Amino acid sequence: MKYKIHLVLSILLLLVLGCGNRKTKILDYYYIYDYVDFDNNRNRIDGKNVLMCNPAFKNDPFIKDLQYVEWNESVIIATTNDGHFIIEANSNGLCCGCGNETKGPLTSNELDIFKIKNNFHYIEKIKINQ
Repeated sequence: MKYKIHLVLSILLLLVLGCGNRKTKILDYYYIYDYVDFDNNRNRIDGKNVLMCNPAFKNDPFIKDLQYVEWNESVIIATTNDGHFIIEANSNGLCCGCGNETKGPLTSNELDIFKIKNNFHYIEKIKINQ
């Protein structure tokens, strides 16, 4: 009986420790996290479906409540409940800690104008399960 209790407790412990925060890699060290507890400034938050860098620097992009993310070599476009956000590469490319600028929120019309003006075509686009 003691062996069965020990086995059950061991399995429960493995399940609890194994159920971590899932993340999806975009490029460089940009990831989409299902859930985060802290923003880039180390403020406590309840962030779901968050695009951020890991490791995160103070001025790196931090976009939560994602619905869609699409990207190519020089631009990441994140669609959220609050509008669209654009992360553009600078001379260092799209990389964490490189000072990539985040623009937004933009309306759908503003995003369409940006895509046409910059001839944006995505390499990949994913829908975020909410």
